[in-house]
Amino acid sequence: MGMIKRKNGRFLNVERKIYNGTEIIEIREYIVESEKVIPTKKGINVSIEYLDAILRELFHISERKMKERTYSNSEQVKGDTYAEK
Repeated sequence: MGMIKRKNGRFLNVERKIYNGTEIIEIREYIVESEKVIPTKKGINVSIEYLDAILRELFHISERKMKERTYSNSEQVKGDTYAEK
């Protein structure tokens, strides 16, 4: 189980499990109520056979996001430098 805390106080859990004889990856949102961690209906189950393809796509998304951040930061620096002149 890999719990990832979100900004809203909820958690994302990434877990490998068997469902109806099929190995799956489950990504589900959890909330904490009365000191208990409770799953919500928000989630996704994907057969493990798609794991490599999903990871590849997530990597591409991450790369694009990093490029956007780099571009955004360089524009901000240029804007700040220009504003100071």
